[in-house]
Amino acid sequence: KDRLEIEFQSNEANIIKLSYTSVNEEYAKRFVEILIEEMSKMYKSHQTAQANYTLDFLQNRADSVFYELEIAEEEFAKVKDINQRIIKASGRLKELQLMRNVEVLNTMYLEIIKNLELTKLTLLNKTPIINIIDTPMLPLKSNQYHSLLLGVLGTFIGAFLSITFFTFRKLFEDALGD
Repeated sequence: KDRLEIEFQSNEANIIKLSYTSVNEEYAKRFVEILIEEMSKMYKSHQTAQANYTLDFLQNRADSVFYELEIAEEEFAKVKDINQRIIKASGRLKELQLMRNVEVLNTMYLEIIKNLELTKLTLLNKTPIINIIDTPMLPLKSNQYHSLLLGVLGTFIGAFLSITFFTFRKLFEDALGD
């Protein structure tokens, strides 16, 4: 419970600081990486849910209208071939109806494609950009060896300086005492 800390560093820039403390440093690092990845996915999904729904709907609608348009065009071509030698308008009534149907479906398809492209741009604009400023990293290696070496070296230097000091002191006392 107390191991995970989440802080808002800056509300204007939406900077979040996430830290996790554990005895196992590899586990803590991997936990934070997975948590950031899942949080990013969830946030992007939440921010783009409506645009994705609209995009899917328009894509399905475009596919169905295109299918209907293909069928209407084939039927129109067949009726036109059959009515090639008919002069009366009443004989061409089916051809005119199919031509109108093709034009309506064509207009619908073009509008749906236009809306589909606008929705794709909207989705791109609504997709948040998440940058990770500092990636999780393991703590630095312990400097115990370095500290031990400095302690031993300090002891030897201290002993050398002490011996030198007492030796010169004894020499001065003996020289002045004669």
